[in-house]
Amino acid sequence: IYDGYNRDFTTFDYDDTDRASAMASIYTGASPFQHGIVAERWMNRSTLMPSSLLDDGNSNGINTIEHTSPERLLATNLADEMKLESGGRSRVCAIAIERDASILAAGHEADVAIWLNHENGKWCSSDFYGYMPAWVENLNESQSRKYEWQPMMSADDYIRISVKDNGEPFSYSIKPDNTLDLFTSPLANDMVNNAALIAVDAMKMGSDDTPDLLALTYYAGNFRHENNSISSIEQQDILLRLHKNISELIQAINDKIGQENVLYFLTSTGYTDS
Repeated sequence: IYDGYNRDFTTFDYDDTDRASAMASIYTGASPFQHGIVAERWMNRSTLMPSSLLDDGNSNGINTIEHTSPERLLATNLADEMKLESGGRSRVCAIAIERDASILAAGHEADVAIWLNHENGKWCSSDFYGYMPAWVENLNESQSRKYEWQPMMSADDYIRISVKDNGEPFSYSIKPDNTLDLFTSPLANDMVNNAALIAVDAMKMGSDDTPDLLALTYYAGNFRHENNSISSIEQQDILLRLHKNISELIQAINDKIGQENVLYFLTSTGYTDS
């Protein structure tokens, strides 16, 4: 039995939430006018072109052509404060499907920040955080050429939420370069979990008296961003498998480090697709 606390309806008082502004607010405890992350993209007044909050020509991508850094994050976040308090001894690793989720959780001082490349589904990073660890390169080398996704339960165990929903079981065979399908399926969450468990071992997290931070971001939206009447069984399966992912992660970390030595926090970014 876990000792915990649940707080409903906690909000940051600002409008037009997206993933980037939500991630920055969660990890800094500040609002966009304080931490500077107002949206994932905005119009650059000098070029009149859309600009990403993470674009930084002074940093080079690793396994990606994207130039990325957290320089526009104006506040320190949880990871930064842990690094400052420990004199740099805390180990910080951020793993996410999307680039902004990884970078804004990792902050300015993380050891590792990785996310999935939108072109080929491989793990990538930025040299802002130094070199790519060998354990991440090994993950890329061992990546499957095809992923299979089928319901984890029988069709009768899922709830039909619409008259259009015929309750038919699904079966998908997804290649790594089909990133829309991969990133909106539970297969991506499996990849996050696998990388997280390897990171705990490779980085020796929780092995001394200095606290470490493992920041993970999962996907809990709809498959292909379709509405529920089109992909209701897929949506239910995503959430069931996410529950399984989190349960397995907690059990594995507790077995390795000890429940009494770990603090978990779980929250939503608080926004959904239209």
